[in-house]
Amino acid sequence: MSTPVRSELVTQHAAGLLAPFSLGGVLNPADVHTAETVCRIGGESDESVRLALALTVRALRNGSVCIDLGTVHATAFDEAESAIDMAELPWPEPGAWSRACAGSTLVADGAGHPGGRPLRLANGLLYLERYWQQEELVRVQLQRRFAAPAPEIDLSRLSTALHRLFDHEGLGADEADRPQLAAAVSALGRVSVLAGGPGTGKTTTVARLLALLLDLNCALRWLRRRGRPPPDWRRPFEPPRRSFRQMTSNDWATSVRRHCIGCWAGCRPAEADSGMTPAIRCHMMS
Repeated sequence: MSTPVRSELVTQHAAGLLAPFSLGGVLNPADVHTAETVCRIGGESDESVRLALALTVRALRNGSVCIDLGTVHATAFDEAESAIDMAELPWPEPGAWSRACAGSTLVADGAGHPGGRPLRLANGLLYLERYWQQEELVRVQLQRRFAAPAPEIDLSRLSTALHRLFDHEGLGADEADRPQLAAAVSALGRVSVLAGGPGTGKTTTVARLLALLLDLNCALRWLRRRGRPPPDWRRPFEPPRRSFRQMTSNDWATSVRRHCIGCWAGCRPAEADSGMTPAIRCHMMS
């Protein structure tokens, strides 16, 4: 049996195929009103397409950018939805449902279809167009980065900076410094994913990695403009005089800026005065 739904979460005027899904607790007012409004504006009268749109909004509200029309009838996003008997609801037949969506004027069918419609059906998944475009942007950028040549890195400076920033504190003589290895791999590649459980040092590693990248970036920009190393080529990086767990983002910004300010002052005074933003931008976009 379906679990009763709080009255304030039920859309009082949901009609047609949306009504049982609203009363059953699958759709909330935002899902229903969005679907009804978009279908009214787009002239779409097919109730299965309206339901698909409402369910796509529901998925986004719960952290997913798309739905699979073949499995959405069994998808529950939280404990409250897990208590709902989804089988009792009048789900459209998946094949006919997919064909109805593909033929709708609200749906761009396929990855190669021009944009400008509210929904996108691609590889069996239904997206709101905006979020499909965002995922495509990420995919294209990642593919470009994977295909690009390795970044130009001074390996000697990289080695010096790695040993300066990662002091092997608390490690045995033969124990690998995994944060240091992660920073080295990240500096040498175009794309990196840093993962680990709570308390494993991800934040500290990223802070040190940013200092490492800014150090390498400033030196490289100096070399390209001047044809010689900067005056402070081997000047040690000076972290804030507090433990890593006590540091704030402002501590790191100040410390990194002081380390790199000599390079920026020699390259572009205006950029040096503006802080570390240009260096970060250069790394993020390179």
